[in-house]
Amino acid sequence: MTDTAPNNSGIDLTTWRELLSDWGRTGSLRRQSAIDAQGDRLATLRAELAADAAERFVPPTGPLGDFEIVREIGRGGMGIVYEAHQRSVDRRVALKLLPASEWLDPQRIERFGAEARAAAALHHTNIVPVFSQGHEQGVHFLAMQFIDGISLDQLDDRAARYTLGSRSTVERAIADIGRQAADALDYAHRQGVIHRDVKPGNLLLDRHGTIWLSDFGLARSREAEDLTATGAILGTHRYMAPECFRGEADARSDVYSLGATLFELIAHEPAFGSDDSPWDRQPRPLHSLVPGISRDLQTIIARAMDPDPDCRYQSAAALAKDLENFLAGEPIVARRIGWCGRTLRWCHKNPALASMTSLAILLLMTLTAGSIAAASHFRHQAMESRELARSREAARWARQVGFDREQTAKAEATSLKQQSERDSQRAEALTRFLVSEVIRDLRPDRRLGRPLSARSILDHAAGRVETVFADQPATAASIQMSLGESYDALGLHLQAIDQLQRAVKNRHATLGPQHRETLAATSLLATALTHQGRLAQALELHQQAYDGLRDDCTAPDCHVLMARHNLGLCLLKMCRFEQALEHYEKVVADRIRIDGPDHVRTLKAMNNLMLCLKGLRRIEEALPLSENTLAARKRTLGNTHPDTLSAMHNHA
Repeated sequence: MTDTAPNNSGIDLTTWRELLSDWGRTGSLRRQSAIDAQGDRLATLRAELAADAAERFVPPTGPLGDFEIVREIGRGGMGIVYEAHQRSVDRRVALKLLPASEWLDPQRIERFGAEARAAAALHHTNIVPVFSQGHEQGVHFLAMQFIDGISLDQLDDRAARYTLGSRSTVERAIADIGRQAADALDYAHRQGVIHRDVKPGNLLLDRHGTIWLSDFGLARSREAEDLTATGAILGTHRYMAPECFRGEADARSDVYSLGATLFELIAHEPAFGSDDSPWDRQPRPLHSLVPGISRDLQTIIARAMDPDPDCRYQSAAALAKDLENFLAGEPIVARRIGWCGRTLRWCHKNPALASMTSLAILLLMTLTAGSIAAASHFRHQAMESRELARSREAARWARQVGFDREQTAKAEATSLKQQSERDSQRAEALTRFLVSEVIRDLRPDRRLGRPLSARSILDHAAGRVETVFADQPATAASIQMSLGESYDALGLHLQAIDQLQRAVKNRHATLGPQHRETLAATSLLATALTHQGRLAQALELHQQAYDGLRDDCTAPDCHVLMARHNLGLCLLKMCRFEQALEHYEKVVADRIRIDGPDHVRTLKAMNNLMLCLKGLRRIEEALPLSENTLAARKRTLGNTHPDTLSAMHNHA
C-alpha cells in the first residue's frame, strides 16, 4: 500500500484512517469530516486497508489455542490457510485464519462464521470436513481436515501431461474429477447449501485421486440469513454464471461454474476472453482449443455452461450421471446416439464377445453370400432355359405371323384384283350406257320432235337404268345416286327421292346396310326428304347415316363431315337451334381445317351457324359472323351469285 489515496486525490491515508475509524465506531461520518466527492470510495478503501493489513500479517509464534502453526499453505480472498498441529488429538490439520485488523469488515467475520457452520453441517467424502471454529489473540480461525495434495489451479499443462498421460486418459481423469465434484455439489444442494464460488482453487486433489470441495465462505444456506447485500456480486468472475452478475444464483449456477472449471482444466485456457461482457458472453468452442477432444465430453461441458439456466443440467446429479456414463462408455443424456453408436460402445466394452459375434456374423454372411451366389447361378440357368424356350416360341410365332401375313396379302391382292375388275366392268358398262342408251336416243332423228331439256335427259336415263343394269345393281346404284342429286338440284324432289331410294336399296343388297357407300346414299336421301319438308323422316335417316359413318374408321372424312352438315341443316329447319348449333360449330372448324376459310362448303357451314345463333337470339355473336360470311362470298363468288344474295338477305 502507498501513503496517499489513489487517483492523486491529495488526501493523506491518515485522514482516511481517522474517517474509517469513526465510521467503524459510530456507523456514521462526523459532519465536519464528510467529503461528498469521496464518500462512495469508503467501503473500497476499507477493503484495501484490510488487505494491506493481511499482507503484513505475521502468525503467532506460539500456540493458537489448541493449535501450533507449522507453515503457510496458501492465501485467498477469505483468509490465510496454514498447516497446523492439533495438540489435543495429535493430528495434522489445515487452519484457516482471518487476520485481525481494525479495518476488517464485520460482514467478513460473519461470513467466516457462516462458512464454518455450512461446512460443518456437510458430511460427504468429497467435501473437506470442518473440525472446529475459534477466536484467539484477536484472530478468527477455522480448523479443517488437512488434504495432502494440491488445488486444481496448481495443475499446469506440463504437470497434467506428466501426471495423467495420454489424451484419452487425460479426458477420463478430468471427467472423474468433474463427477466427484458434481457428487459433492449435489449433496450440498440437497442440504440447502449453494457454494457460489466453485473454481479450480477451491477443488483439492489428494494423492489418491480424490477431489475435495473446500471454501464455503460465499456459500448460501436456506436456514441462514444471506449475508450478501442486495445486488452484490460475489465470486470469481471468470467462473460465474451470467445470472450471478444480476445477483441471482441457484444450484444451476454451481453447475455452470463446475463446467467452466472442467473447460479450463482440459483446455489450459479460460473459457472466455478478458474483454467478453459477463452478461452475454459465450464460451469459446472447445474443439478449436483441443483438437480431437471427445465429442461426448465436449457436449457435456457445453451443456453445463449454457448461458440459459433452463438449458443447462438442472441439477449437479444430472451432470454427475452424464460424466459417469461417459466414463462407462454409455450414451450420455446431453447427446442421444443412434444404433450404430450404441453398438460401437458395446464392442469397446465387450471385446471378446464382440469378436465372437463378429466371427459368427462373418460366417453367416459368407454362407449367405454362397447361398446367394448358388441361387443366382441356378436362377441364371433357369433364365437361359426360359430364354431358349421363348426364342423357339418366338420363331414359331414369327413363322406363323409370316404365313398369316402372306395369306392376308394374297387375299388383299385377290380382293383388289376383283375390285379392279368390277370397277373396269362398271366403267365399261357406264360408258356403253351413256353412248348406246342416252346419247344415241338424244339425236334429233330419234327424239321424234320431242323438246330437249335437262329433265327429259334425266327422265330418259332413269327409265333405262333399271333395264340395262339389271344384273349390275352396284353400277345401277351409282347412276341412280347421280340422277337423284341432279333431280334434287332442279327442285324435282319426288323424282330425286325415288332415284335415291332405289340407290339405297341396291347398295343395301350388294354392300350391306352399314357400309359407308350405303350410308352416304342414305344421307343424300335424307337431304332430299328435308328439301321436300318431310323433316321427321329425314332427321331419322340423317342421324342413322351420321352415326354409322362416324363409327366407321374407314369412312372418308369428307363423307362424315357432309353427313354431319346435312344433319345440322335438318335440325336447323326444325328450329332445334341448340342441337344444330352444336353440330355446326364442329362442322365450321373442320371445314376451315380441311377446305380453308373461303371455300364454298365452309361458307355454307358458316352461314348456317349464323342462322343458328340468330334463331337463339344471340345477335351479338351472329352479326360479326354474318358480316364475315357476306364479305367472303362477295370476294370469292361475286355480288350477283345466289349464295351471295342469300347471305345479303340473311344479313339484312
